[in-house]
Amino acid sequence: MSFEIDPASEFAGLIANWKAEHQNEHYDPVYFLMRCSKILESASVEFLERNPDPFDQRHPMHIIPECKLGKLLTLLGDCKEFRDKMTSSYLQTEDCPKNVGRVVIAASRLAVSALRGFNMTESNTEEYMNVLISWIINADEPLRTYATALVGRGDIAKKLGVDKSIHLINTLLKRLWNYIEPDKYKDTECIAMPVISGVNNSLETPLSASMCQCYAFDLLTYFGEFKVFLSTFFECNVLPLINRYLANESEDRLVYKALEFLGKLIYNHKAATNFIELDGVQKLIDIPRSSMSSTGVALCLHKLSHHSDVIEKICQSATCILEELIQYAIWILDCSHNSGKLHIAGFFSASFLNFKVLSLFDNLNGLEYLLKMICTTNYIIHAADDRYSYTEDRKFPYPTLQIMKSMCIALQKYFEAHIVFKVGQLVKSCPVLKRKYPSFEFVARCDSAMHTIEYFDVLRELADECGNFDLDGWEPIAHFQRLDGVSLLLKIIDDNPGLQHTMQALEVSRVGGVAMSALCAVTLSRSCQRMLTKCYPNLGMVYTGLHVILRYIRNFTSSWDDGTAVEGVAVNYALYLIANCTGGTCAKSADEAKHGTPKYNENYRAGKEALCKLIRHEDGIEVLLYCLEVTKSPETADEMRYLACKALVGLVEYRPVHEMLSKLHVFTSRLLLAIQEPVVKEKKELHVKFRKNMELLSTKITGKAIQLAADMNTVQRTDVVSETLVRYRNKDVLLMIHNHLVWSGLDCVAAALTQAAGIVPDVDGNLFVTSKSVKTFVTSKSVKTFEAGTPRVDRDGDGANKYRENRALSGTPIGNVSTRRSLRSDATLMHRLQDPYTLSSDGYVKADSKVSESNRSGYPVTLNSLVEEHFQQQHLKCRNPVSTVPHFSLFSPHRCPDPKKKIEESINVHKRLFHQQGVHPKWGGIGGVGHHLRMIYSRFRPARVIKSTKGLKPPFTAAAFSPNDDCGVILGDTDGNLHFSKVSEFADGIVAGVFNTRITQIEPSYAGDAMLTLELGSYENCKLLAMDGTLDQKLTMDNLDFAEFSKEVQNKIVCTRSDLAMIHDANTGTIVNTYGREHGEDDESLYRSCFYIENRATFSYDDRLILNAGLLWDVRKPPTLPIHKFDQLSDIGISGVFHPNGLEVIINTAVWDMRNFNLIQIIPALDKCQLSFNRSRSVMYAMKVLHDQRNQGVERAFLTFDSSNYNQLGVVSVEQPVYAIALDAWDRNIAVIETPKHACMSDCRALCRIYEVGMTRKQGDDGESGSDSAF
Repeated sequence: MSFEIDPASEFAGLIANWKAEHQNEHYDPVYFLMRCSKILESASVEFLERNPDPFDQRHPMHIIPECKLGKLLTLLGDCKEFRDKMTSSYLQTEDCPKNVGRVVIAASRLAVSALRGFNMTESNTEEYMNVLISWIINADEPLRTYATALVGRGDIAKKLGVDKSIHLINTLLKRLWNYIEPDKYKDTECIAMPVISGVNNSLETPLSASMCQCYAFDLLTYFGEFKVFLSTFFECNVLPLINRYLANESEDRLVYKALEFLGKLIYNHKAATNFIELDGVQKLIDIPRSSMSSTGVALCLHKLSHHSDVIEKICQSATCILEELIQYAIWILDCSHNSGKLHIAGFFSASFLNFKVLSLFDNLNGLEYLLKMICTTNYIIHAADDRYSYTEDRKFPYPTLQIMKSMCIALQKYFEAHIVFKVGQLVKSCPVLKRKYPSFEFVARCDSAMHTIEYFDVLRELADECGNFDLDGWEPIAHFQRLDGVSLLLKIIDDNPGLQHTMQALEVSRVGGVAMSALCAVTLSRSCQRMLTKCYPNLGMVYTGLHVILRYIRNFTSSWDDGTAVEGVAVNYALYLIANCTGGTCAKSADEAKHGTPKYNENYRAGKEALCKLIRHEDGIEVLLYCLEVTKSPETADEMRYLACKALVGLVEYRPVHEMLSKLHVFTSRLLLAIQEPVVKEKKELHVKFRKNMELLSTKITGKAIQLAADMNTVQRTDVVSETLVRYRNKDVLLMIHNHLVWSGLDCVAAALTQAAGIVPDVDGNLFVTSKSVKTFVTSKSVKTFEAGTPRVDRDGDGANKYRENRALSGTPIGNVSTRRSLRSDATLMHRLQDPYTLSSDGYVKADSKVSESNRSGYPVTLNSLVEEHFQQQHLKCRNPVSTVPHFSLFSPHRCPDPKKKIEESINVHKRLFHQQGVHPKWGGIGGVGHHLRMIYSRFRPARVIKSTKGLKPPFTAAAFSPNDDCGVILGDTDGNLHFSKVSEFADGIVAGVFNTRITQIEPSYAGDAMLTLELGSYENCKLLAMDGTLDQKLTMDNLDFAEFSKEVQNKIVCTRSDLAMIHDANTGTIVNTYGREHGEDDESLYRSCFYIENRATFSYDDRLILNAGLLWDVRKPPTLPIHKFDQLSDIGISGVFHPNGLEVIINTAVWDMRNFNLIQIIPALDKCQLSFNRSRSVMYAMKVLHDQRNQGVERAFLTFDSSNYNQLGVVSVEQPVYAIALDAWDRNIAVIETPKHACMSDCRALCRIYEVGMTRKQGDDGESGSDSAF
């Protein structure tokens, strides 16, 4: 009967009618329940006809949003009152299953019909669970099938015990055998009916036999994977039963249910073996392809592939059967549901290591179908759509990311298998190679990334040694290249911007990691390596392949700080890929290769230089240097160090890189420490390879190998010493002080110390000290002393020395004696022990170097010997030690002066000033200017403190000096106010509101007629104000990070927004030009902007050039291409400034020559510093500017440097962390903003301190001197 009314409307009307009448005690719900069941069953048939994925058990609304079944189930699920009534009343019954009423049967039918949407039996009690089990065993149809469906699709089966489960299994299998062979066991309760193949979903009485069997298989499927039930299954001949069902071609859905049960069962090895022996492969092949059952075939093949011996048995089948099986699997890969494709990808991943499977896969063009499958996934289709979300997709048991990962794993295993077979073939073909690579003769599964990489290395070496094999012409890689597989893998590896801050970021990175391993295998070919230099469009931009690879590694280096994660194994593959490109993995150079012709070698060198050049321009040096010292992700850290070092070994052969690395501090103390031992002790063999490559790298950079053996012993000893807890007796120290007082002739003080410290002599009056386990002492009675009144100090020092010898012997431990004995005579004692220390009349101690070493070794440890050893250690550290030195001091470090030239000027200012009056040069000689600058710019005296009162005014955040004396210093605060204050008169000026938020920058023009201000914000956050007393607004600019005037003629303003630089006309505000590189084509990709935490575009001092994001631009030319891109050696820092001499650029710690763009030197003290030059451009100020949220790591000091040679002039300590610094135009004062907290916090008390340049601080000045002024 057909209905004109819409099913959803009828369904909603039925529910509304039930809500109105169900509380009537005479209400009969049977009609309502039966009618709802029929509507749901009809909608289910329509839903199944649309061929959904059979493994997708989500709510129908998530599978087909417009389907009727999903809407009906949503209506029913929203009615909580009805669901509660079903649970508490309609589904409840009496104990005897024969007396079940019509209501219970109708309610059970509706519960089964609604199982796709929700389970109405989840909240029922254990009593109801037992009732359902009894229905399955003893009830009549249709109730026992309803109960079977509710138990099989719900959570009730999980709560059953083993005995009840076994009883159920026996009952269900006997029932299924009855359907197959009704003559052997007649069951009159099962009524078979002709049904529509695969889509009949009617639960109306009498039930069809197919429905009864499908629900029985559902329940058996749950028990199928448990080993405890395996014997029960075999007792009931389950595998022959399944084979009988597989031969039934008329019931597609029933066959699928049997295959689903089989897939769970053959996960057990015994079941899988028996299934193959029963000709199970042929049964699977005979199942029609264009059917629901083919998805079940994919599941069974995947489960079979878990057993390697089962796969071997399958491959021993007839060639025609095996070929048909592989053809069937490729068809599933191309045409099946997503779940079938995922399962068949797992089958191929496990089976590729069998040569027959691999050969048939190639013969049937399986690689093309595999790549086609990858191209048609949502991951690739929606890669350019940042609005696409995988949230709903994750609810599917086989989501897009999992499918993509499985396909990439299959591709990875495909190339790994080819490489393993090729290596074995080449090794077997040559007896010499067989002896050299004995372990690679036989096929072995690659069980780790490094094992796979080891095979890559061997294949590369074999390609160099075997003249008849060329990786570029190898068919698997060549075919993959023809299918444009390289660009596809790069698209997968490239990050999806829409997922960078979502929960799926880890899954996306893992997908990219698997694709990286496949790309690593492909790039063994040099032709594929050259493809990495090409540009590929993605996400509206154009990137080179190497840019994608290096960015992937960079994401790994920062993944622990931002909460994301990139797997270290994938990074190892990426590093090996880079090593391939640089030639670091080659066993021999191209000149040494057997098949290397001059043309081949020339092409190889040209290709390698192009790759190295691109790696350098993509900031690969910074990435590789970081990976050398990596300690995070310890399970892969050793591999990462080794592969990064191999990449650098090849990269350093490129001359520009060699010149750069020779000036970088590559072998830092941290790296030397990392070289000594592996991160994981079990990886010592890999660490040995890393050390060998480090020695080779150091040889290529410095010309000599780094001494690792000695360093290792030193580090080991240092580690032991650093972990040792130093403990000693305080009385030993006091006793040593006592002996030194006696030696110095201070007997009274020594006696007082003895009494105060409680140093008790023994019965003979001896003072002794225990050194290790040997007690050394001297008896005071055995030594003659001078008579009273003998002078203790004389001009020659002889009398005093003799007196000190005798007094010291009376209380000082002497010699290494093991037993107590008396000294025979003074002469014997003085002959044996000669005191090497003398005290002169002017109070200096002199150590006699003529005293023999034997006497010194026998002399006891005294305070003099400890002090002498301390000074000798200091003297050893001098770069140019000399024998004649000034007196040492315990309170100031010793340093021998550097050798001076004849006309080099003295460090004494008076001598320099005197020499300037004579025939000496202007500054008194060589180095005179530097000495003058060091004297002036290492001395800063606090002159005034301007404070912001807590709770009354906001803290200061920016400062600048006005070019006019009448204004003085200008301060900005967190509320957007400008404060004007006099420097000399200690009078405060006006306070004017300019912005609404924190002011971050103030820059007056040279003429003092305008002022550029910047706030923390987006809309109109940069203003150009007139400085005529009115602060009128002349220009506004939006969404800027930084802005500054041009330097020579201040008629332009360069503004920074992210990595773009814009030049504005200072008079009209119009944008003259924009400079920045986000994308380009071909060679333009070499000039992509670098990433710095603080990018600040700046003019050169002649206004002809602009430096922005590591790119150098000529403002006189159209902004199409930059002049040069500077190598990014660190992304933590400011983008750089021009040196006033016009010849150099300073980017963080690196100083670059603008004439040839070579690296001049590295200055570690400039790390993370903002630089500014004084008006005379002779001195450079440096201040840490990269504040974190907790204000940690911010220096409580600023530095000054000689701008001509970058020699440090001074380190000026301040009371609180420095937030900003400003210089006046006359080099008389500087303003420093100090804050105890982060300056953006409104409750901190920030102050501005004015310092006078070149003035010495007064004695006792703690930095708070000078007049205070609080706004």
